[in-house]
Parts: sequence; C-alpha cells; structure tokens
Amino acid sequence: MGGSRYDYVAGMVAAFNAVRSQSGAGAVNQAGSLNAAVEAYATLHYTQYGTTPLDHGLDGGPGDRAQRYGFFGSIGEILAAGNGTPEYFVQLWMASPPHRDIILDGKYTVVGVSCYQGPSSSDVMLCAAMFGG
Repeated sequence: MGGSRYDYVAGMVAAFNAVRSQSGAGAVNQAGSLNAAVEAYATLHYTQYGTTPLDHGLDGGPGDRAQRYGFFGSIGEILAAGNGTPEYFVQLWMASPPHRDIILDGKYTVVGVSCYQGPSSSDVMLCAAMFGG
C-alpha cells in the first residue's frame, strides 16, 4: 500500500471530499464504527473470497455490518479492487453511476474506509468504503 494505513485512509477521505466539494455535497468525516465495519469486511472478503467477484453480502448486508459495529443510520457501501492511489480508487467509483451516487449523496455525513492487500506490494488491493447518514 505504500506509506501507513492511516495516511492511505486519510488520502481516500480527502479524495472523497474533493469530489463531493465539486458537486456541492458537504464533506464527510471518518466514523470509527464505520472504519471498523469496513476494515473487518475488506479483510474477510479478501482473505476468504479474493477480489472477484466483489460482493456486498458475504456476511449479511452493509447495514448489518454497520449495526454490528455500533452505527445505526442510512448506509451506502462501495467496493473496488485494483492497485493505485486513493485518487485512483475514487475515480474508479466515480466512473460507475451507482457508486458515484453514493459518494455524492448529501445525506451521508460520515464515512469509513479500509483497504486490504496481500503481503506483496504488487498484490491487488481491495478497498471498501461505507458512507453513513
């Protein structure tokens, strides 16, 4: 992943906020409960199922995962696999209308972000973000 996990996640949140700002949506702040939920899910998905196909329902739905970690509200979850910078992943999601809709939805005010990568820096990375409102 290069750099620390914190720096990568902070970069992802900054990239989300950059595109949200351009569209007039308010900034999102990190929520510890959502960070924990997506970290657990990215790890589960990658270690048990790999990166294809990407699936939002391997251990219940996104709302189930959020509640398990103490978040009770509206949820929008996005997943992507690849290698690149936080901006690269945000651009992948922005190119997909359903993902773009989640990222730019003004009802979401918090976000959790996590990426999981195998032991080699050339391994594919699975990134997950969960928006909550």
